Amino acid sequence: MKLIILALSTCIASSVIYLYHHFLHSPAHCLISAGYRGDIYIIYDQPNGADEEYDGNSRVYRIPAHGVLFTKFSMETNTADQQYYYITSEGKRKKITEVSTGDFNESWSYIKNPKEPSRNDVVIIDGGVIWSIISANNNYEYQHAFIGTYNQFTSYKGLSLSFVDSLQKNYKLQHGEIAHDIR
Repeated sequence: MKLIILALSTCIASSVIYLYHHFLHSPAHCLISAGYRGDIYIIYDQPNGADEEYDGNSRVYRIPAHGVLFTKFSMETNTADQQYYYITSEGKRKKITEVSTGDFNESWSYIKNPKEPSRNDVVIIDGGVIWSIISANNNYEYQHAFIGTYNQFTSYKGLSLSFVDSLQKNYKLQHGEIAHDIR
């Protein structure tokens, strides 16, 4: 009898987790202008950031042309299932393949990947990880990814925190948060 109760409890718990994951929680959609290459930052908990937007149960992140999105959304606990799309000028979505830097074979790779992806295909590299950093002026909870080829990724210098700080300062200036007479 205890075995039957344990089996039923396991089935019920598994069903609840499945239903939550597939019906109540949907992967976030990161929408990127077609042709963009470089870093993508999603910076969370910004009081005057982009308004929260949903597509069904999925969060929508519209990445601006410079690659840095300040959003009102709070940090997510599950970012592993995010999906990235190029958006055409007509508004059509084209899914972008996601890879990890560990998928590529390098001279220092301990285990070689027999199905190494092309180093020349445009992909999302290492998306979905949440970071926290303190810059000279701000504390950011953010998510970072790179879009481009692996060859571009290995030679790319990246965005500086001072650039991100300047974007935030300019955003605040445009929205009247800081006095316009800065000396």
